[in-house]
Amino acid sequence: TEALELNPKKAVYHANRSIANLKLENFGYALSGSTFRIKDTTGIREVKVPSGTRFYNEGIEWHEVLNIGDSTAVFLIMEPK
Repeated sequence: TEALELNPKKAVYHANRSIANLKLENFGYALSGSTFRIKDTTGIREVKVPSGTRFYNEGIEWHEVLNIGDSTAVFLIMEPK
């Protein structure tokens, strides 16, 4: 966390954090966030996803995501075998 705060553009720091999150069963990490419209079995909602957000599968069978923000989002997603 400290290293990311000092140099948030260094990819290796994000990669290191993502490996730690994988061990914690957090399977996704927002390198650069945005605002999304998400549709799934629970309905439709708008969500702001800031950079550094971790996420994982919460048992939702399917979803559709549309970036409605004014910036391009970048995610690192890990799928265990």
